[in-house]
Amino acid sequence: MRSLRLGFAPLVGLALVAACSGQDTGLLDLTLNADATNPPLQAVAVDLIGSGGIHRSYPGKFPPDSAASLRLEFPDLPTGTITFTVQTLDSRGCILGESPAPFAVAIKAGAKAIAATTIQRSTKPCGDGGGQAPGFDAGADTGADAGRGSEAGDFDAAVGPIDSPVEAVITVDAAIVVDTGAAAPLADAPTLDARSVGVPSPDGPTGLPWLDGSPIVDAQSDSLEVADAPASSPDVATVPTIVSFTASPTTISAGSSATLTAIFKNVTGSSIDHGIGSVSSGNGVGTGALTTTTTYRLTVTDASGASVSQQVTVTVVALPSITGFAALLPTIAVGTLTQLTGTFTGGTGSIDQGIGAVTSGTGVPTGVLTANTTFTLTVTNAAGDALTKQVAVTASSAVGTGVFTATGSMTVPRSNHTATLLPNGKVLITGGSTDTRAELYDPSTGTFSVTGSMHIWRTTHSATLLLNGKVLIVGGASDTSVEVYDPASGNFSLTGSTSESRAYHTATLLPDGKVLVAGGSGASSGYLASAELYTPDKGTFASTGQMSNPRSYATANLLASGQILVAGGLNFTNSPPRGYVATADLWDPSTGLFTPTGS
Repeated sequence: MRSLRLGFAPLVGLALVAACSGQDTGLLDLTLNADATNPPLQAVAVDLIGSGGIHRSYPGKFPPDSAASLRLEFPDLPTGTITFTVQTLDSRGCILGESPAPFAVAIKAGAKAIAATTIQRSTKPCGDGGGQAPGFDAGADTGADAGRGSEAGDFDAAVGPIDSPVEAVITVDAAIVVDTGAAAPLADAPTLDARSVGVPSPDGPTGLPWLDGSPIVDAQSDSLEVADAPASSPDVATVPTIVSFTASPTTISAGSSATLTAIFKNVTGSSIDHGIGSVSSGNGVGTGALTTTTTYRLTVTDASGASVSQQVTVTVVALPSITGFAALLPTIAVGTLTQLTGTFTGGTGSIDQGIGAVTSGTGVPTGVLTANTTFTLTVTNAAGDALTKQVAVTASSAVGTGVFTATGSMTVPRSNHTATLLPNGKVLITGGSTDTRAELYDPSTGTFSVTGSMHIWRTTHSATLLLNGKVLIVGGASDTSVEVYDPASGNFSLTGSTSESRAYHTATLLPDGKVLVAGGSGASSGYLASAELYTPDKGTFASTGQMSNPRSYATANLLASGQILVAGGLNFTNSPPRGYVATADLWDPSTGLFTPTGS
């Protein structure tokens, strides 16, 4: 046998006797549900009364704070079918709630029985002791447990003043777990604590000061030490407890605020950092406008100086921003379609009229239009804040299909130039003239305007739209310089150089953002079979495989396999085939090599 020795201050007299047999017993797992239509008043103790003289008391609020149900476990009940009733009591022992009718539960040895009952408000009076539960009267024991104490959870109490500290010894079987690691006799039996041996809570009839805290268990001596309360005070605070600490909402846009709400008990002081200060339980306080993600710490303290803390984080996200939303062709023929492109940050984009989710800078088709239609782009961030922008598309019967109509004129005559569609819907025109200036075509106005100038004039060069929205300009001159156009600034800047000058070559964007530049004509080396790979984040070119023969004016296509097909072209070197070329090569990005394929 093992013993738990409990020491406490002299508040009231109490004699405790409890024992667990461990023989032919079972466990009752009981859930109490507050009646929704006739709810009971909040009680501080629960009495379980069973046939055969069973009477168990459990300290604890019912209904509990912020809940309508309470789950209790009663170990070491004798086997057999037992009829139970349940009563909930206030601190005087008055019955506040009760089960509407007795209920029967079959208790089996070494097993858990699960049951539930509804507790409704009691109509029993409590004046002059009327309606008072057994065992709560000062003086003699009058309850079903008078003179007993043979079952775990039973207690006998004789109330009266005591002038000196009292020790109570609770004897239990060694097999019951007391936080020492010993095996329990029932697989589902709970760890023994002050509640499971039937000792009332601080809110219960005896007002014991040390329950609802965290008892300190010495695994070596199996002793439970409890600090004495001041003898001069009948009311001793329990440990401070934070029931919850929440933010609403937990994610906000920059410049917005959230509300912090703390629920706590047994507290004499409370404070939230970041300048908020003292708060009261259950009352929300505002954070003020936030620009960065912030973690708040709530600290509560009791009269003894003991404190506990809890944190909550408010995540701050950027406001959505839309920098552009345009139709590639704002006026189209009835029964045709156009393309919409939105440029935005700070959220996810969506276009109405059945288009759905879109990616910033990527054009999407409108679908066939038979009437004038206004499209709305909505960008929503993680906080739920949204920004919208609209664009109107006119479907006109005056515009015929398959008919060219005049638009604005370029500022410079050009030949063998490049035209590259940008993410914003405009078109970049470069080279094809001795004039180094480039220009932009705006389809919404039908006009051309001059943008930045290239470092040298170019013709028969290549222009490739990169994944970052910039344009790579390669070749078309007698030197090896390469430049990049930035739509954000309208300027060209030099980047890495090719190994040799190229004109009439191919330039193909790969899924990983790199660009394969193949073939062409060199200023000094004539028709080329070589190829180079451009890496945008490094701004460098590196030689890759050789084609089966030199090619100029060839075509290059990215295949679904990730390989690139380079076909046809011209070859006027002495290496056959000469003239127009019918052969083709496949370039494999995994090996960097070209392999001849069908002609």
